[in-house]
Amino acid sequence: MRRIEIRGLLTIENRRLGRKVVSEGVFTRNSYKLLYQVFNAIANEEDVVTVKDVMGNNVNINARLRVLDLSNYSFITNIYHLLSSVGDCGIPTGLYVVLTTQDYTPTPNDYYLPSTDIFVSLTNRSVVENPNNSILVLSGSEIAPTELTVKGAGVIANIFPYQKLTSKTCTTHAVLIDGFAVTPITFVTGDTITVTYRLILS
Repeated sequence: MRRIEIRGLLTIENRRLGRKVVSEGVFTRNSYKLLYQVFNAIANEEDVVTVKDVMGNNVNINARLRVLDLSNYSFITNIYHLLSSVGDCGIPTGLYVVLTTQDYTPTPNDYYLPSTDIFVSLTNRSVVENPNNSILVLSGSEIAPTELTVKGAGVIANIFPYQKLTSKTCTTHAVLIDGFAVTPITFVTGDTITVTYRLILS
């Protein structure tokens, strides 16, 4: 039986200093439930999973993307559409990275970070299909508003809850899916913080 491995790698770069750090993530229990959506992409529309958002609220998530027929996509492409599409009401869903200046040791039970100092939207997205693996690559950048040293990070999925059409709202929920202990990297005011997240399936 072939073993399937999924890894999350986060690169944080200060190009002014020519320095970057790479960290391997610890997936949260939320992420396992979101991946269930991808495996169960053609499930009954009423099938839901419950995750915990960064505020500690339990949120029901639809186990299927109703607006897309995912049966013809690869696994990694399913994830791409799940986490980077535009949801109802024209509100963008997708991934972003939160950086913290506090020490952080991630665990699967985490649903929030010790602080939220910088938000980096992952606006550049691509899928790389290789013979031995598939990689979802998401990247973005932000300007440091002050001097800071990044010590931890989390990848957040901004997603819609499960909603019946009769009670639909335009509210999204931020859900932590991957946490990172980061080798400290310092930025001064005005530095560009470049972040790349790679989700690797092999």
